[in-house]
Amino acid sequence: MQKIELLKNLQLITNKTLSTKLIDFFNGNQKENSISSSLLLILVESKSGFDQLILDEKQEKILKQFNAHKYYETSFFSAIIRFVSNNNYDTKIKFLQQSKALNDFFTYHNTLLTTLRLIANMLFEDSELNDSIFDFDYKKAENEGFLYFEILANEKIDFETFTVVIQNINILVNNVYDALNSIDNLKSEEKPKMILADSGSNTNISIKLPKAISQAIAKIINDTWNLISNNSGFKLDKLNNNLSKSLQIIEKINSAEKEENISAEQAEIWRRNIINSTEKIILNNTLTKSKAEEVYILSNQKMLVESTKKYLNEKNK
Repeated sequence: MQKIELLKNLQLITNKTLSTKLIDFFNGNQKENSISSSLLLILVESKSGFDQLILDEKQEKILKQFNAHKYYETSFFSAIIRFVSNNNYDTKIKFLQQSKALNDFFTYHNTLLTTLRLIANMLFEDSELNDSIFDFDYKKAENEGFLYFEILANEKIDFETFTVVIQNINILVNNVYDALNSIDNLKSEEKPKMILADSGSNTNISIKLPKAISQAIAKIINDTWNLISNNSGFKLDKLNNNLSKSLQIIEKINSAEKEENISAEQAEIWRRNIINSTEKIILNNTLTKSKAEEVYILSNQKMLVESTKKYLNEKNK
């Protein structure tokens, strides 16, 4: 009953704050007479919806869990409005590229919608992913397009960790999907499909993907974890640089950029999003399930928790 109530509240929040309209605005190909003016209308109506929602105690509680107040706080939101008002780029993506605040606002709404879909799937969908979660050879599943992530925890996973992991898995999946579809000309019409599957104390996140995409993402996570776990003297501030040199997909993006098959601007977006989201996934105690359930699973879990604590402490110094 609590999940159904949460689902209803999230539907109301995304409707009132125009989450779908905002995401569709940037992802769609619809021509606008003035991109800036159209975007301003969405932003102002979204803020109006937020102001109405916080008057309700239930809605305000959920909004706080998603840290929504940060994005609608006066100085933050005003900065977005000023930026959009003072610029009228000829492409929508340019607005996101040139404003971190607007990009963060976009990501927040994308996370809301992703969480809404996950809860809806968990409640109402009889998925083959859920049915087979305890029976899979997870490595074989990855090769067939069924990718599982596991958030490892000794205690109940807090909502903030869950949303950060979901958000960054979503970013990683979408960027790898777009990059490989473009560079390798996969022409895949199968869109990533994410659901939530609970299993004991840990949380499993399951995704149905084209086989090549599933295999690529599994390799990214596994190679990153191997880079960390096999180097006891590894430093967090070197992780980003090491990933840019060692990940196969980054090499592929670099080659496509060098051959001018993709723009330098697009290449940089894919590199940054893939590397940053991978780092955040692992530093929130999350691995692919195949990696987590290797022969040395207990050692893997212990190493992951200890490593992420070390790197996060280092980052906060």
